[in-house]
Amino acid sequence: MNNLKKLLIAVIIVFLFPLSCTQIARPIFKLAEQNRTVEIKDKIPDMFPVLVTWKDNQKFKTTTVYYKDIEAFTKKLNNYSYLVPEGQEESLNKALIQQSRSQQKPYNFDWESPNPWFARFKVLKHFSDGSQLLEVESTWDDDRKNIGWYKAYDRKIIPEKHLLYFGPGVAMVAFLPALLITIIVWAIGVFVVHLLNKRKK
Repeated sequence: MNNLKKLLIAVIIVFLFPLSCTQIARPIFKLAEQNRTVEIKDKIPDMFPVLVTWKDNQKFKTTTVYYKDIEAFTKKLNNYSYLVPEGQEESLNKALIQQSRSQQKPYNFDWESPNPWFARFKVLKHFSDGSQLLEVESTWDDDRKNIGWYKAYDRKIIPEKHLLYFGPGVAMVAFLPALLITIIVWAIGVFVVHLLNKRKK
């Protein structure tokens, strides 16, 4: 019976300890992301992601371009727009995700590729003047997170916020305090159980 009890305790620790640590780490990770999100007031960052749409043979197409390359890219297109065409959000976002190198088999880790490692977008709001509030994610590397929030017009964007960070670094920032908190909580729990068992005896 004692061996069974010990086995049960071991199983609980093996499964519940990492689970509780993960649950504690999530809000810390979100807070770390919020702290790294900067408001854009002056210079637009070079790697700020921008969504560009255009029509090719009566079919809408889209891609993401980093701000430093936007002028050179749009010069090649006569009918481009920074707006997401009405009714095309779902299909264009799906196509954009499928273009990502992370969706290719085998994975394509070539930084020089014209396609991003991962890209997606979301229309957060439509305004009465026809403009849109967009959230655009586009990264060249699987270890980077790169998201831009901006107001889009047909041929103009007004950047609002930018989030760019090295993933493993932020993960460590979240994981270490989460691990410490989990250890303290579990230690308190074990101590309380020990006291209760002692009283029963």
